[in-house]
Amino acid sequence: MKKTITTLVIIGLLVSSAFALPNVYTLRERTIETDYELNKFNEVPEIPEIQLNSKGEIVNVFGQIPMENPLDHLEKEEVPPLEREASKEKEHEEKPSEAPASATAQNAATTLASTASTQEATPTQATVTTNQPKEEPKPEPKPEPNEPISPVLANYSMDQVGIYHNGQGAVTVTFPNAPAIRLRVLVEKGGERAAYNLHDGTKTADAVATFPLNMGNGTYVVRIMENTEGNSYREVYRKEVKLDVQKHAEFLNSVQEINWKTSDPAIQHASRLTAGMSNDMDKVRAVYNYVSKNISYDHDKVSQINHFYLPNINDTFSTKKGICYDYASLTAAMLRSQGIPTRLVKGYAPGIDVYHAWNEVYIASQDRWITIDATVGGEMIKNSSGYTVHHRI
Repeated sequence: MKKTITTLVIIGLLVSSAFALPNVYTLRERTIETDYELNKFNEVPEIPEIQLNSKGEIVNVFGQIPMENPLDHLEKEEVPPLEREASKEKEHEEKPSEAPASATAQNAATTLASTASTQEATPTQATVTTNQPKEEPKPEPKPEPNEPISPVLANYSMDQVGIYHNGQGAVTVTFPNAPAIRLRVLVEKGGERAAYNLHDGTKTADAVATFPLNMGNGTYVVRIMENTEGNSYREVYRKEVKLDVQKHAEFLNSVQEINWKTSDPAIQHASRLTAGMSNDMDKVRAVYNYVSKNISYDHDKVSQINHFYLPNINDTFSTKKGICYDYASLTAAMLRSQGIPTRLVKGYAPGIDVYHAWNEVYIASQDRWITIDATVGGEMIKNSSGYTVHHRI
């Protein structure tokens, strides 16, 4: 008898501790795992799946009583179920029943005559139903552009700032004597946008740079943004720019990350490499072969660059070394100087587990873009499907 009582007490304690459930999810998960591991002794009961009826409603685990679909709250107004039903009943009571189309057609003359006589007899009691136009919501006021907000720019004259379009798909932003605050340029067209560094904010200095409008013809909004804190920025100046250029002409410009001029040694060398060539593919191959075979990868440089690093094509050309960013910038500058539209592309490449840069080149005679990667070398034209594009310049 004592042994039986002791056994019952132990079982009772186990049951009560199980139902105490200090951590329901953890305990349930552990119990399932334990039961699964010991299923040779205790078969794990199957957990019934959620089922839908013919109306798409969720039914309970026994498949009998329809349950409210929780997704309804995402598609409708946030109204509790009981209030929603009451609202539907009230709407049904207030809304007059519509007569069938046939009855309306048969009684049209009678209805009009009755309405007319009612209005003549008791004009003050006549009810005229009109569709009152709904009042359009007033748009939220937009912040005034070109107004400095931060204390750093409070005494700065924004009349000095300028955004100038060259008419060929590039804008030059000037911010003379920019204070010690980080500034970025945001270029937007439709739903696309691209951000570029303008001033690192380490000291007061003139900030001047040229940026691409490379999202096709149309209207762009170019904004200068000031850093407020962390990675947050706020607009201080803007300008709307309209672009209408010939096909891919915007990829011939000298811009911040592909900065070149005809007097640069690298550009003069590109002219020598392509002298006498009339075929664009031959020119591309000449530049590609030169860069891939004469520039060495600078492994030490990788650990020294920061977020504000920009390639310098003449440094790369003279030192004969650089990182992928330098390879791609030099290649793009040399080809653009020869009238061949070229992009600098950033993203990920096959076999390279770090952020990478390469080029896309437009071959007019074939009306197509090809992918080349001078850093990797080897065959000039790469399989573009293996490259993941994050940004094009």
